[in-house]
Amino acid sequence: LVKRLQERIATIDREVGLDGSVLGEVISDKSIEELRKLKQANTDKEKAVILEELEQAADLISLDEMRFPLMEFLNQKSRELIEEIPMGIHSTRKDVVDGVDGVFLAFSAKDRSIWHFYPRINGAIVTDRERHKDVMIINEKRKIFKMIQCKESDYPNPDDLPPVEFDNAIFAVLQGAVSNLIHDFQKQQSSIRIKPSMSKLIQSIYTALTQGDSVEVDESETEAKRRVLKIITLTPLKTFEREIRQIWDQYRQERNLTNLVAELDEYFIEKEIGQDLDDQEEPTTLDIIKKEDVQLVCYEWFKSIT
Repeated sequence: LVKRLQERIATIDREVGLDGSVLGEVISDKSIEELRKLKQANTDKEKAVILEELEQAADLISLDEMRFPLMEFLNQKSRELIEEIPMGIHSTRKDVVDGVDGVFLAFSAKDRSIWHFYPRINGAIVTDRERHKDVMIINEKRKIFKMIQCKESDYPNPDDLPPVEFDNAIFAVLQGAVSNLIHDFQKQQSSIRIKPSMSKLIQSIYTALTQGDSVEVDESETEAKRRVLKIITLTPLKTFEREIRQIWDQYRQERNLTNLVAELDEYFIEKEIGQDLDDQEEPTTLDIIKKEDVQLVCYEWFKSIT
């Protein structure tokens, strides 16, 4: 993220000066000062505060940031340690931030990963979306990630923590949550998106990405390419073609597919294009999710201290 911030400011400086705007954001002296503070910060806590302020000023969060803690954990521990964690593992968190009260649930179904956060209303977890239409049930991974992220150093050694009484309310919660998942899958299956027709420009980009030279790329590049292809096939992009054409023209000069994917992915993130597709998968007739396919990966209680 720091690298992206630095590159963003460098682009502003190069193209229009530090008091101008490249991507529609407001560049203030405060933002520049925060970047300088970020480079001078000595502790992770100081950096986190500054980054939070910058993220609020400009939406720079990407899926890559959600991978960083896992990558760091893998570097410090081992993949085997993660694989030994049992399905259905759970915890209870009482250091509630901003009044968060409810339960986070992570499910897997075939090759899909689904995150939900259900709030607690009047002492009970709400999963019935029909009866409680005014209640915010969160399924956006970026928002949930902000709620659950932490570091190992934030907490004592697990062996030193006192046991927490098992809350059997989870059984009723799971019943409602799984029913919601199945309903969502069935809804997706019955209303598969009608793909918009592609313009000549978008068709050219699609052809380049799907029929270009096959080269070995890392996982993050593969994920970026998947996101870009999903957006250009499922999202009308006519109003954005002027900027997209500039990226395409640059590719025609360089013939660098990696840069094409990176530039398009960055552009779509900056413009918040396709955000509604992040947590949706395109179902097919061969990919019907049934109740027995759903597995509980983990869950975490958020309980306010009264």
